Amino acid sequence: SSPSDRTAAPVQLHSRPQQHPTTAVHSTAHDTPAWTAANEGDAQSAKISSSDFKLWDKALECLKESQEDPDIVDIIQKFAKNPAGNNATTDGEPSSVAGLAKDIKEKMEQEVNDQQHAREQRAWKIKIGQNEYSACGFVEKTVTVLNKFVAIGDVAVSFDPIHAALPWAAVRFVLVSLTADSELRSQIIFGLAKVTSLVLQCDTYRRLYIAPDPDLRPPEKVLGPLEGSIVHAYVKSLLFLGFAVQRQQSKSTLVSAPFKLGDVETYVKNLVESGDQLAQAADNCEKQCSHQNRANLEELLKTAKESHRAIQDRAVLLLNIHQKIVLGKLSSAEGAAYDSHANEHDARCHPHTRVDLLAQIYKWADDPDGTGKSTISRTVAHEFAYKEALGASFFFKRGEGDRGKAARFFTTITTQLVHRLPSLAPHVQNAIEADSCIGEKTMKEQFEKLITQPLEKMGSDSQNRLTMVVVIDALDECDNENDTQALIGLLPQAKQLTSVRLKFFVTSRPEFPIRLEFNKISGTYQDLALHRVDGRVIEDDISTFLMSELSGTRDDYNRLVATDRQLSPDWPGQTNLQILVKMSIPLFIFAATVCRFLKDWKHGRHPDKKLTEILKYQTRSQTSKLDATYSPVLNQLLVDFSGPAKDDVVQDFREVVGPIIILASPLSTTSLSHLLGIPKQDIDCGLDPLHSVLNIPSNSDAPVKLLHLSFRDFLVDPNKRNTNSFWVDEEKTHEKLATRCLQLLTENDHLKKDICSLHMPGRTRTDISQKTIDSCLPPEVQYACLYWVYHLKGSKGMVQDGDQAHQFLKCHFLHWLEALSLINRISESIGLIDELQSMVDPIKGAEASSFLRDAKRFVLNYRSIIDVAPLQLYASALVFAPDPSIIRRTFEHYIPRWIFPLPNVDSNWNAVLQTLEGHGGGVNSVVFSRDGKLIASGSSDHTIKVWDVATGD
Repeated sequence: SSPSDRTAAPVQLHSRPQQHPTTAVHSTAHDTPAWTAANEGDAQSAKISSSDFKLWDKALECLKESQEDPDIVDIIQKFAKNPAGNNATTDGEPSSVAGLAKDIKEKMEQEVNDQQHAREQRAWKIKIGQNEYSACGFVEKTVTVLNKFVAIGDVAVSFDPIHAALPWAAVRFVLVSLTADSELRSQIIFGLAKVTSLVLQCDTYRRLYIAPDPDLRPPEKVLGPLEGSIVHAYVKSLLFLGFAVQRQQSKSTLVSAPFKLGDVETYVKNLVESGDQLAQAADNCEKQCSHQNRANLEELLKTAKESHRAIQDRAVLLLNIHQKIVLGKLSSAEGAAYDSHANEHDARCHPHTRVDLLAQIYKWADDPDGTGKSTISRTVAHEFAYKEALGASFFFKRGEGDRGKAARFFTTITTQLVHRLPSLAPHVQNAIEADSCIGEKTMKEQFEKLITQPLEKMGSDSQNRLTMVVVIDALDECDNENDTQALIGLLPQAKQLTSVRLKFFVTSRPEFPIRLEFNKISGTYQDLALHRVDGRVIEDDISTFLMSELSGTRDDYNRLVATDRQLSPDWPGQTNLQILVKMSIPLFIFAATVCRFLKDWKHGRHPDKKLTEILKYQTRSQTSKLDATYSPVLNQLLVDFSGPAKDDVVQDFREVVGPIIILASPLSTTSLSHLLGIPKQDIDCGLDPLHSVLNIPSNSDAPVKLLHLSFRDFLVDPNKRNTNSFWVDEEKTHEKLATRCLQLLTENDHLKKDICSLHMPGRTRTDISQKTIDSCLPPEVQYACLYWVYHLKGSKGMVQDGDQAHQFLKCHFLHWLEALSLINRISESIGLIDELQSMVDPIKGAEASSFLRDAKRFVLNYRSIIDVAPLQLYASALVFAPDPSIIRRTFEHYIPRWIFPLPNVDSNWNAVLQTLEGHGGGVNSVVFSRDGKLIASGSSDHTIKVWDVATGD
């Protein structure tokens, strides 16, 4: 029978249970069966009706006589008769309820901490049926309840302690014999946690209502249903335990299992329903039983109720599959979250530094509404995540693609909030389904439709509002100043929320536009500036950090070299340490760079020589702080060279590191090699001595990144052109990158018609695997597609007729659009064309200007089609473009020959630039913003939408 059939089988309870043969239970641990019934001859238990403590036996008998799956029932019966283990706890003592519960708790704690589930514990998720759950969240809740249960002890089970321990022993038996791995293991652990919660409730209600003196028990009319509910719970628990063992046996013997992983859903559902039934029966008993002499059991009752709350699905339900599909339409900025893999090795505060400052921040999270703060963030995000108070995080980083823009800010925050608050999912889902382009709308509309409105609809307990903190780091690294100011202006609106207390923790340099915008919302935030922290506190923190890091460097070095080469036990010495502290104040980045530089002895000179180089800068002024930070690292590159050879080293540095610090998004050394046209080996050798200023991963397919933006500032500072040997000309580097991007796109057939060999014009983008797209458009090609315009603009160059940019457009404009569609960035094409139009030389670019004007009309008309099916560029958009269209005339040879005859089309683009679609009713009011960049429309569908005039988003 299927699992769904099995749920219908009732559990029949007789007023007087039949007497069944039982196996004797001995008091010693070594010969106690794991799943046996109790000895009916026990003197103590004889005083109590057998129905009081034979419920486990009754469950076994019900299974034997039921129509349940025979394989599973057979497994259960075999274990009951011939146990594979015993009831002893891990310390070898005779089993008891508390001892077994403690064993189960410790085993589950071990599972939570096991790194095989996820890099971070809170990322341990499982899918059961159509739903996704936080396995970690539920197992942790179960461990918490077990801790309380164990602390209460074996209260009131002296009537038959061994028999009372049998259900716990069954759970422990399966848990300790667990051999499955990966998804199956996670699902079984999840189910075992639910069984444990159910067994705890059964144990508690037996103690409270069945075990006491008959005069204290509730009436039979409510006691009978409770006994039935306990037996029902035991049956469902045994079925899952048998299922778990059966699945593992099938897995280990490579036999095709009769159950699919999805069948776990029915078992889990049955456990939850059984828990609800049990709780209701217990409530009825509680209302009618005597409370005399029961003070010592009140805590037990609280624990049982907490266990019931924990077992309910909604406590750990994350997202169902449909919600995941809809939410997947929101584009997130890769690597923006504090705990993303991209930031895995980024430092957090040393445990003994910034103590007072962090204490103020953590207190702020618990303060009443009306305060806010701006300071350090990674440690804060980690701490709030640990306390389950982190709603989301976005770490801006200039030069890392979407992390340097606000365009993906609210969609990224929304995605994280939904995973933190699953009850938010349906409301966000409704917003996306109402407007599939919401992720491209104005920041204000995104904030309201994706965050504040869904949060308000979610509802809450007004007496105990949840506090959620959103961490925003390095706001000053957002590329667009207007976006930064708009973002700041929106944050105070969160104060109006009544469902949750939403707070924003923002860090930023005190740039003038940011300070100006915060001044406009004064009274809604609290500011804490690092440069105003007590100097003695900063000095102590930096000293602690340096001592910790340098002692580790010394120990690592000494472990790997001969005794006569080892550093002294007190290296670098108290005097040098104090000099380094003074040189560092107030910049932690100086201290961090010094430590990385001294530790990178594998790619440089002896640590003492490096230390001497650093100390040369101790007399420099504060204005030369960046020189003192980075010059020692770079000057080591020139130590063994002079004359022309030194010039070659500097030039090689500029050829490799220059592009790395200018890139709009980081690339791996493999991709850099293809983009720059430099052998990968040369790039690797050039980067080897620079681990203290660049994040250079061992994996050649992982991107090389800046450790700190100040390194870029140091290299491109115009004021250092004549004083910094390694100075990088920003404009020339942009020019080189723009040239190389266009060269890369035009060579080796990277851009062509039907890039992914789809052959079918109707094939939608969502039907193409990411692996196929990445294979046909490797990272460096995707980068070139997205950012060649950015680099052309950064070079301050002009687009002229017949130049490289114009020639590229005339040959590959459609191929470029196809590539942008494949990588899901076609929405950015309008903005890129506008950027190009702004760079056209008004005298020498007439032809290019006409081409771009027509190109924009083409994209505005057909972007939605291209976004869905990239090859419709040629089979639809090109076919229906007006005859005189420059794009049609330039690329008409790409129209498929099987389209014949061609349809009659307009003789020119009509007056309609684009149609704005999205309202569900008639539009009855339209108004332009003062600057003419936005349109607001009101509709009879009771919605107001704001549109970007340039893009239609």
